[in-house]
Amino acid sequence: MNTVRSIAKSDSRFYAKSEFGPVSDDWPVLSFTHRTTAQKFAKNYRRERDFVIYVGTSSSKNTPEPNHRQNLLCLVSVEKHEIRTEQVLSKKAWSNVVKEYGVRWEWSLPVFKAYELVNYPSAKEIMPASYSMLGQMKYRGRCVKLSTEEIDKLLDSKIKPIELELTDRVRGLSALTIGNEDLKKEINRLVNLILNSAARSGKERGGQHPPRKSLSQADLYILLNKTWNLQNGRCALCGGAIPIKTSNPLLQISSDRIDSECKAYDEGNIQLT
Repeated sequence: MNTVRSIAKSDSRFYAKSEFGPVSDDWPVLSFTHRTTAQKFAKNYRRERDFVIYVGTSSSKNTPEPNHRQNLLCLVSVEKHEIRTEQVLSKKAWSNVVKEYGVRWEWSLPVFKAYELVNYPSAKEIMPASYSMLGQMKYRGRCVKLSTEEIDKLLDSKIKPIELELTDRVRGLSALTIGNEDLKKEINRLVNLILNSAARSGKERGGQHPPRKSLSQADLYILLNKTWNLQNGRCALCGGAIPIKTSNPLLQISSDRIDSECKAYDEGNIQLT
């Protein structure tokens, strides 16, 4: 049976986060209450190198399985794009959480790879200092970095893969994390421009913004990435290669509506120029 050592790199960093249970098909994301918390963690997190450890809470209400409480449940690798949790969960799963806890954990980093920690080792034994920090108010809902000594204890823990049935949306977001970092930044910029344009539509601001419709943030990421690939990175108007990294704002990638009379930014009405 494999151990944590078999998947870790020499410079891998491990983070602990308090969770109600292991990652699952019902909740295949690492969630945060505040978007800025998710963004700050994602900024320093290295995909395929760093890992997050789910640590079961001590509450019998929040962590109903006795063998999950105060133990190390699983290791996960996550994507670096934060998305609204509601957009990846089933409607039933999200409504149940809101009903019981209110609107919390609104922002998430999708999990793309996960491993169960066999026999759920004791958090107090493997990572006593980090486990203690998880209970402090300033670390509530945040990830705590394990010390070198704690990582040494963790490395020989046995693991086995968790097969997650990822949704199409999560798979689409996963595709965005592979490849050119500059392209990812440009797609992120375009998504924000579209969302801001849609938010301003119909509001007075030195004139009238025409009503516009937009897909969700997650679906825009997927659509723009798909459109880039379909166009092979070339301008839809002139056919020339679109520069991904340029200091000239006039040469930056632009997302245009094919039919300007149709105010929707959606599949079939968007192109990159």
